[in-house]
Amino acid sequence: MTQALHSQARTTHLIREEIKNSKLPQAELARIYNVTRQTIRKWQDRATPLDGSHCPKTMNTTLTPEQELIVVELRKTLLLATDDLLTVTREFINPAVSRAGLGRCLRRHGVSDLRDLVPALEVEQPAIKKTFKDYEPAISTSISNTCRRCRTRHLGATCSSRSIAQPGGSSWTSMPTSLTAAAPTSCSR
Repeated sequence: MTQALHSQARTTHLIREEIKNSKLPQAELARIYNVTRQTIRKWQDRATPLDGSHCPKTMNTTLTPEQELIVVELRKTLLLATDDLLTVTREFINPAVSRAGLGRCLRRHGVSDLRDLVPALEVEQPAIKKTFKDYEPAISTSISNTCRRCRTRHLGATCSSRSIAQPGGSSWTSMPTSLTAAAPTSCSR
């Protein structure tokens, strides 16, 4: 298996094998391959000439495996948000747990996203907002308006010309919203 070397690599797996099998002193090998003595010592002590993994060998967590299983089951059954689960975990399971550690635990067990845990049928669909036309008129008004252009009178009517005279002589440039919701008829002009 050949591995891709990063751009700053001074040694390849073939050079590392030569270092491992060489009988020359470390100082001379370091001078030949233009590396430090620590690098020579490292590759002589290693069992394989391949690069090792850079991932952590041990997981730094305050939760024991049993506690992790309890936290995962709480997440699955109660569908708690991460902050709520953190509060419950600190209160009843392990007071030293951090939010980041809890998040890593949930990701390791595949329960970090609540949307994946909620069955598709239980997800509430957003309520469809009704338009004005879908509502029944709540109350009717007895205010009569006269359109100056049309010279007609409508009960709570609006006119496209927007020049409506109120009984008593004053005029509006537009109807108040409480009147327009009462009777949605309009002038034909």
